[in-house]
Amino acid sequence: MPSSSSFASATPGDAASSDRLALTIVLDPSDRAGLRGLVSDASTMTATERSRSLAAVAPTVSARDRVSAALREAGFTVQDASQWQIGVTGTVAQASRFFGVELVGSAGSLHPTTAPTIPTAIAADVTTVLGLDERPVLQANALPGGKTPADLASAYAVTRSGSDGAGSTIATVQFSGWNSGDLAQYASRAGLAMPSVTNVSVSGASTTTPDGDGDVEVALDQEMLLATAPKAAQRVYVADNSAQGMYDVWTKVAADVKTSGIRAVSTSWGSCQSGVPASLQTAVQDAIARAVVSGATVFAASGDYGAYDCASSTNPAAVTAADVSFPAVLPSVVGVGGTSLTGSSSGWSETTWSDSANRRASGGGVSKTTARPSWQSGIGVSGSTRAVPDISATADPKQGVAFYSSNKTVNGFALGGGTSAAAPILAGQFVATLSSLGCTTGVGDVHAALYANPSAFRDVTSGNNLLYSAGRGYDLATGLGSPNWAALAKSLPGSAGCGASGGTTEPVTGTQPSAAPTQATPAQPTPTPTPTQSSPAKPAPTPTGPTQTTVLKPGQSITSSKGQYRVTLQDDGNLVEYGNGRALWSTGTSRTGGGKLVSQSDGNVVLYSAAGKAVWSSGTSRVKTAVTLGLTDLGDLTVTSGSTVVWHNGAPGSDSFTGGGTMTAGQLLHSASNRQQLIMQADGNFVLYIDGRARWSSGTSRYPGAKLTMQTDGNFVLYDAKGIARWSSGTMGKGGTRLVVQSDGNVVLYSPSRAVWSTGTRN
Repeated sequence: MPSSSSFASATPGDAASSDRLALTIVLDPSDRAGLRGLVSDASTMTATERSRSLAAVAPTVSARDRVSAALREAGFTVQDASQWQIGVTGTVAQASRFFGVELVGSAGSLHPTTAPTIPTAIAADVTTVLGLDERPVLQANALPGGKTPADLASAYAVTRSGSDGAGSTIATVQFSGWNSGDLAQYASRAGLAMPSVTNVSVSGASTTTPDGDGDVEVALDQEMLLATAPKAAQRVYVADNSAQGMYDVWTKVAADVKTSGIRAVSTSWGSCQSGVPASLQTAVQDAIARAVVSGATVFAASGDYGAYDCASSTNPAAVTAADVSFPAVLPSVVGVGGTSLTGSSSGWSETTWSDSANRRASGGGVSKTTARPSWQSGIGVSGSTRAVPDISATADPKQGVAFYSSNKTVNGFALGGGTSAAAPILAGQFVATLSSLGCTTGVGDVHAALYANPSAFRDVTSGNNLLYSAGRGYDLATGLGSPNWAALAKSLPGSAGCGASGGTTEPVTGTQPSAAPTQATPAQPTPTPTPTQSSPAKPAPTPTGPTQTTVLKPGQSITSSKGQYRVTLQDDGNLVEYGNGRALWSTGTSRTGGGKLVSQSDGNVVLYSAAGKAVWSSGTSRVKTAVTLGLTDLGDLTVTSGSTVVWHNGAPGSDSFTGGGTMTAGQLLHSASNRQQLIMQADGNFVLYIDGRARWSSGTSRYPGAKLTMQTDGNFVLYDAKGIARWSSGTMGKGGTRLVVQSDGNVVLYSPSRAVWSTGTRN
């Protein structure tokens, strides 16, 4: 694997001035302090409050417009102006002039010889520019080396309720493709069922091509998640190992937390903090903060070189300056150190993991630049900067976990270790603990709870990490120690409300709800109005070369199998997804006129104007194989290569219904996590299911062929096949405009200013 210190190395040779680059200009939040503050505040917020709070600190439209205008004036082509960043293309010469740098090297090693300078006119609006430096940034913290799943549960007191993460999703951030068959081999030997696994290609990165021996890292991560949360779904986000890839993957994860129901994120890749430019650190920290505020808890390996994280695998003894690992050092991330775990179910003990002969040990120390957060104020370590790790788990490969890899360096089952093993182990056990409590949503940042409950940890008091020794209480070798999840469970944010019941219970097909809803005599439903189109610009396509297969012509559509969602290529050139009474998503190309949507043999899906100009694409040209465009019954527009989703629009708006919309048999709304589903059944019953269990219904199972309408008078009404009203929300005249299936278990009808009706099923 490339060393983290290689980020600062130079490669001889000059880039051609006419070579074209794709750059990402990361915008400043309108309130960065507010965004960072939300990391700790959001644990008490609802999903809706989290979304609104993030929107309030996002970059302003005027800032985005200023930066876009300056880039266009400099000759760049703006391809994608989204909420948090702007994507442009231009030549090496244009980039060199605009950012005041000399670019050297070739593809994969291109980089500036000095730090780029943001022009004064837009400096206050821009965090950093990505794409000028294409060198590898990160290294994996894994050691091919076994502890069993039962050993791990016993050692860290995981409460086993039979759920084991059921209904949850855990994401990993990776910078290498892998062989998912490795996970199947592990599952078979461990006697576990294969989980749901979704490989997510970020910006076209291959999910199957290894980056060196990086596939060993990915296999270890996913197998440790299976060992600790066997019923949780897994999402594997794979990006290029570059500065651009690091920002892109965290931005993608942040965008998917709500729509994919991600409870925890684990990454075993890092770089020494001093080797990561400050502007890139800021951009990545902002992206991770958005993920945490949205409800995910992020775990990161603290590194395998002890207190010397800038060391390289080829000559670890050459580095004598102490440093810590990024992103584990961020206050929004739970930094995970390593121990040597010995014993059995009758008793376990731990010391600091350290291998002085090979200069490997649990990563830990103090940052040179990151301020110490308030929850670390009483740890007994001198200084005013962030200390890592926060917590620790087994990492010694000599006492390691069993895992499987088909990589030739392993070629079968072996012992694994490193903080790469510790991070996914604790991420999986954290999710399994939430699940055992009946929690239906993620809780975000947990640092305050961890540091407020030191007695819930096994204090590791012996050993060192090549510089810092373990001792009583917090230390820079193992942090607070290893968790006792049974003791820590009830202290986690939001856990007090988990598992609480509310509203009516157990209505199944053909039964009545225990409390009959208020009836009203509604007006007849009004026709579904023509929804307006959204207009976000999208990534630039690969315009020429590959074989093309036409998917849609103007006026043609693809429709989900239940008929609830429809994607249409309009005559004005805009590709729009409609559903639930409105336009949900578009390519923002309404002024391009006509054209066609094609699937190319290089894996890119491209929208061409009538003049033959590429105006939008899925940005998946690096897949290099044929792909399929599809629309799921959950409203997600997807581009897939085989079983791998390489792009999707995230099912926007599939949790809500607006005025004028109609639901028919088989159609449903679902929460961001998909654990809550509100279904219009074929028997005429309208039923809310939570984790597959009926929690509320309209009690109308005797009316097959019924349909639901959100009327413009504010009433939500169920009509039978003869047009007779059989149930309503009783909100005529109360201004109801939007029905939302919330991740807290409640279904709420909102007016523009307040809630006017609900199912009363909030957990």
